[in-house]
Amino acid sequence: SGTDKEMPVRLEFSVLSDGTVSNVVPVMKSDELLERAAIAALQTWRFDPLPSQIEQKVQVGKITFKFVLQKE
Repeated sequence: SGTDKEMPVRLEFSVLSDGTVSNVVPVMKSDELLERAAIAALQTWRFDPLPSQIEQKVQVGKITFKFVLQKE
């Protein structure tokens, strides 16, 4: 089953030095189904790995997914 809600889902996440995403957490309460969908999508993302000559550290970001209902 789906949802009939239109609302933003704001997530904070970490990007590891190899470009993978981890530690995804909502930073604003939203619809639980939309939160789960946004988290699942973000966890599949891959960023470019840090070059070996740069300090290999975790970076943190925030992103907002905007869910909009489509009429068929």
